[in-house]
Amino acid sequence: MTTLLICADGWEGPPPDLDGVDPVLVDELCVGSRSVEAAIPEATDELAVAVHRRRVNMGALQAGMRRAGFDPFAVAVVDLDAVGTPSELPVAVAAGLARARAFRGAAPEQIKLLPSDRRTRRGFLSLGAPTYTGAPRIVPEVCAADRGCDLCVTECPAGALSWSDGRVVYDPTSCVVCGICLTTCPVGAVDHPTASPAAISREIATAVTASETTTAIRFRCREAVVPAEPGWYQVEVPCTQMLTVGWFLAARALGAADVDAVPCSRGGCTLGGDERLAGTLADLDTVVTAVGSPVADVEADDGFAAAATTRLIERFADPAAPVWVELSVSDVGSVTIDPDACTACEACATVCPTSALLSTSDDGVRITFDPRMCVACGLCVRVCPEVDEGAIALRRGFDLADRRRGRRTLRHDPTPRCELCGAPVAPASMLARISELLGPEGSATMALVGRRCIDCRGR
Repeated sequence: MTTLLICADGWEGPPPDLDGVDPVLVDELCVGSRSVEAAIPEATDELAVAVHRRRVNMGALQAGMRRAGFDPFAVAVVDLDAVGTPSELPVAVAAGLARARAFRGAAPEQIKLLPSDRRTRRGFLSLGAPTYTGAPRIVPEVCAADRGCDLCVTECPAGALSWSDGRVVYDPTSCVVCGICLTTCPVGAVDHPTASPAAISREIATAVTASETTTAIRFRCREAVVPAEPGWYQVEVPCTQMLTVGWFLAARALGAADVDAVPCSRGGCTLGGDERLAGTLADLDTVVTAVGSPVADVEADDGFAAAATTRLIERFADPAAPVWVELSVSDVGSVTIDPDACTACEACATVCPTSALLSTSDDGVRITFDPRMCVACGLCVRVCPEVDEGAIALRRGFDLADRRRGRRTLRHDPTPRCELCGAPVAPASMLARISELLGPEGSATMALVGRRCIDCRGR
């Protein structure tokens, strides 16, 4: 049985009639935890609670859930302040349950304790119970740190992530659980138990389909308190600065009539990040203007998965869209290589986390690029030894015609073969660059280096 506990403070009339859910009005539910255990029927196997976010003692509420045998992360928590009217409660409950059902569990290191800083007058004399939230975890089997990727490290605003010996090290004490690492990672190596792509997409899809009227989606920070507005359903995320253009497009593709987000400064979030969100929203307007309005055709979690922005743009693309669409912060880009400056060292392809850049050596070094896979991370530019010579460049944006052409060759450099064993020596352009650096004094050395591989140069 699914039970919904509703804070009775300010509620008028009988409990609402909810399909498949047993509603129970509970006095002072927002204040203490003892009322939680006493109010749950014995037959309950799934729990949801509806509380007033402005007044709730979340730490005490979570403590009561645990004593009653429920994992707080697996309980749907509905914000009555964001619902607006009792008639909208069934939609919020259905969406909240859909999100809670997507919870797959959390490892011990993913349980983050937050200090208790919200008290009510009635609960002022009680000891403030700490609140727990879900924290990220780096999945080493998926992480591309061994290829040199450190995007989550450079984007983490709290310095909770560091790169060491080909792996990302996480410091839970510094983490502010903003979620930026989740949406920054291009390969989906960040596991966030309470804000997973599955949870977010299923909540939005349910909110849209369960409503009898047109529904728009508004993202808000975990700490934000945002008044209800007719026609808008609020989706809680760790912080709105984690949002990407792809997440907004995915919400539209799931059927949302409109989508926006509440800046930290307006919602009361202490993490900040209005500038980051403003850049994302500006890019969203640019994309929608260029490619047209999304259509509802995204399945399950696909739209919120890693590096989904590029796929969503193609799905919505209008054939008459501009040749080049310039963006400012989004994870969509295009790489070019200048063959006159590139030495075909392959460093760019080695570090590319999504394999948008690939290198093969069957007939010499061939570097290819697929714009559909580029997340504009800039790692290729960062590692290029000839970047100051203009060997490689990244533009943030997209060309729809170019994307439809798919993978293409950016650089092809023949490789001389060893005169003794036939193995590849080095790309011709690299040999030319080394010769240039050595000058005339190194002509004898270059004569040998250009004819023999490393293994045969001592023979």
